[in-house]
Amino acid sequence: MAIGKERGGFEFSITSFTAERNGIVHANIEGHAAGFDTLIGTVTLKSWQGGFGGMRFVATAFGDDGSQAGTVGEGHYMRIEKEHRFRVRGIIRGDDAGLVLTDGTFDVLAHSYSGTVYEWD
Repeated sequence: MAIGKERGGFEFSITSFTAERNGIVHANIEGHAAGFDTLIGTVTLKSWQGGFGGMRFVATAFGDDGSQAGTVGEGHYMRIEKEHRFRVRGIIRGDDAGLVLTDGTFDVLAHSYSGTVYEWD
């Protein structure tokens, strides 16, 4: 499989955070992604205190054409220098069984998560 062309972008607002004692942080998100009018979901960052770790993404996307689809994915993140921002990369699978790659920035202080979606052939 090869990384395909850029499909578009995504831009989410982080509406709330939930932290667990074991260093896991859940961020509830809402916003827009390429081909979808609205997307709501949760991004989970594991091992938060170390500045890098695993990521899990679960969301429901509402299409411009009235469709609805579930998405789920996994990936990793790492802190950008000494900032409260993280580079997050993931592999996301939709209900249609297609895979896409995401590469974005998770900004804690700005309450935002945005980036680019790529096809995966």
